[in-house]
Amino acid sequence: MPGFSLQIASSLLNLILNKNLQQYGGDIAVSGMGVINSIQTMIIMPIIGLNQGVQPIHQLQLWS
Repeated sequence: MPGFSLQIASSLLNLILNKNLQQYGGDIAVSGMGVINSIQTMIIMPIIGLNQGVQPIHQLQLWS
């Protein structure tokens, strides 16, 4: 799936989640979800960076 489509889908899901959190949990629920998303991003970004850094090395070894 192209990156653009994934970004659109992610934005729509966040919009729906924030709307529901605001309706049922209020400002505290929305801010709590923001904290959770920030922590999740801090954990996932190094993993993505390592994955992208290893790909050229893996390709070099694969075709050697």
